[in-house]
Amino acid sequence: MIPRTLVLVVLMMSSMLAAAAPAPATMRLDYYHTGNSKQEVFSLDRIVIEPLPWPGNAAHPLDETGFGNYFFEVIDQATVASVPSTASG
Repeated sequence: MIPRTLVLVVLMMSSMLAAAAPAPATMRLDYYHTGNSKQEVFSLDRIVIEPLPWPGNAAHPLDETGFGNYFFEVIDQATVASVPSTASG
């Protein structure tokens, strides 16, 4: 016979997993970065909503590492807050 505490733990774990919010969608911005020694140019190629959920850490949605030479910030107009993004370069 399975101990009651084990059954209770399994039920609690399964209910927590079922109640977890689904991961948000991933929006990918494709761009071209070109230039020479005197200038650099960024141009938008396309914006794609990926079929897989966002793979990032929901506890730390903003990239605060400071890695890369370039940084972009996406602002939600409704809340005027930064949305999850990453550095590049």
